[in-house]
Amino acid sequence: MDVAIVGATGSCGRQVAAQLIERSLLPETATLHLVGHKGGAHESELWGLRADLSDAFANQSPNIEVGTDIVGSDADVVVMMAGATVTRQTKDRAALAKINREIFSEVAESTGKMRRDVTVIVQSNPIELSLSIFGQHVPRANS
Repeated sequence: MDVAIVGATGSCGRQVAAQLIERSLLPETATLHLVGHKGGAHESELWGLRADLSDAFANQSPNIEVGTDIVGSDADVVVMMAGATVTRQTKDRAALAKINREIFSEVAESTGKMRRDVTVIVQSNPIELSLSIFGQHVPRANS
């Protein structure tokens, strides 16, 4: 089973990646795809995260790839961890929805273009908005 984590450089995405490897939930034959936003710090942080995970779990690490395009990952499972979170400036769900709508749409459209059936696990808020958007692009049997 290959897994793609969208938003892998965020604090939650990093934890999911580390826990998948530490708990041996992915065999060494699997590929863990770390997916970030193209351009800027997030894209370059993917390489550091890959190196950290490879070093920390050298004896049990699956293949780890980095990228900015979910379609190219060919993963069996997509874990959606990307998006803004509650901050001092973004205090409520309406503000999160305004910010995250574009992110959800972009990732959902790309996920819907994947060549294989994919299972989508969404952990981004507001959850009802993200599920609605993913439901428009990814066949229901896959999400």
